[in-house]
Amino acid sequence: MVFRRKHKLGWWQSARQLFYPKGGWSRALSYIGHRMSRLKDSPHKVSRGIAAGVFVCFTPFFGFHFFLAAVIAFIIRGNVLSAILATFFGNPLTFPFISWGSLRLGTFLLGRDFSDAEFKSSRNSFNEVMYEIYENIKSIFTSKVSSWQETLDFINILWSNIFEFINIFLLPYLVGGLIPGFMFAILFYFASVPIISVYQNRRKGRLRQKWVTIRERAVKAKAVIDYEDKEP
Repeated sequence: MVFRRKHKLGWWQSARQLFYPKGGWSRALSYIGHRMSRLKDSPHKVSRGIAAGVFVCFTPFFGFHFFLAAVIAFIIRGNVLSAILATFFGNPLTFPFISWGSLRLGTFLLGRDFSDAEFKSSRNSFNEVMYEIYENIKSIFTSKVSSWQETLDFINILWSNIFEFINIFLLPYLVGGLIPGFMFAILFYFASVPIISVYQNRRKGRLRQKWVTIRERAVKAKAVIDYEDKEP
């Protein structure tokens, strides 16, 4: 492939770049901002996409942020690409604060107490669900055959753990993430509109000046050719 790395990164290098990209986070954020400012849609449409991407970072649907941002951007008539790029607002540096704040606010709004023990129990339930699913999938490709009673027990454990995970973790996170997510989305929308407008106007001015310079050179070159043709 054209963009394949010449030297494949090891697992340690890949993990390190996940938390600290090559060139630093400032360079990564600068690149994302540069790509957004070069989008051809209007500043308001690009900013609506940015707002959608920032908003979904406060939802607990990890792994689906790209998809959700694109859907929301399409619904509010924002730029889909800017929405996807804006999901990088949620990164290893910001997610701990987003998660902690959303869970604390969500448990408060639901009238519950914020208990570390409950969240650890919820995490253990989620791990148990993943393990049970893994064991049942593995049994399909092995000689081990589960009895009907084992299957029913698995279903009961699965639903019990899923319900506990939703009730203790997913629901508070979702409820608590809506308010700060909406606030940050509005903030980024109004902050990005003038920035993108200025950048696009400057870029249009540079392109216009470049086109004028090219035309002037072409006119001068044509005048020289015409003068040489008139000489005896």
